[in-house]
This record gives sequence, structure tokens and C-alpha cells, in this order.
Amino acid sequence: MNKLFTMCKPALLAVSLGLALAGCDQLNDQINKPARDAKATGAGCRLSGRSLEDCYKRNPRAARAEVYAGWKDMNDYMAKQKLNEMAPPPDEPKPEAAAEEEGAKGKGGDKAGEKNADKAKSGEKPAEAAKAEKPAH
Repeated sequence: MNKLFTMCKPALLAVSLGLALAGCDQLNDQINKPARDAKATGAGCRLSGRSLEDCYKRNPRAARAEVYAGWKDMNDYMAKQKLNEMAPPPDEPKPEAAAEEEGAKGKGGDKAGEKNADKAKSGEKPAEAAKAEKPAH
């Protein structure tokens, strides 16, 4: 048994080393992912015509050095290839503003909602609330 282990020792070492090295690429990918993402963000900002400062404001968690590197690389590439800036997409409204707009749209077409709001102002209870308060026998 001891001779068998001694003979297989180099093979076991080679197999375990191979498995360990195969995992290194995946580990390196996970470690370098934030840097790659920040560099891609900078390149995207430059391509869309956003300033570097605006890019920093929009992506506060991204590493500034990597954002700058991506922005600069894209700037050099665009100058070399004589590419024009693309128009950036319109900014999405903030969730609070979108909810207010939906609320305003809902009130305009809802006559029952207007009646309930008028009753609430005068101290009366809306019809739905009055029905809910009646005890069921």
C-alpha cells in the first residue's frame, strides 16, 4: 500500500495542481469584475458624449481611476477612428416623480375619486368607507 501511494504521489500532485489552477481564472474574473465594469462605464459615458464629471456623479460607487481609464481609452479610439458622439438616452424620471404623475393622471379621469375627495374636505365619509363601517348582522 505504501509503495502504491509513493508511486501515485506525482500523479495526485499534478491532478490537484491542475484543479487549483483551473479555479484561478474564475477567481481572477470575480476579483477584477468591478474594475472592468467601471472601465466599461467610462467608455460608455464618453461614447454617449457625457462629461467625465457627469459620469462620476452618475456612478458614485465605481472606481474613479478605472472610469477615467475607460473614458480616455474610448476618447483615443474615437479620435483615431473619427467617430462622432452618440446622443445619450433620455434620463428616466425618478420613482417619486413617476408616482406623482400617475396619481395626477388617475385623478383626472376618476369622477368617484373627485366626489370622495370633496366629501372628505366637507367632513363627510366617502361612500365606500361608510359601507365598510356598517356592521354585518
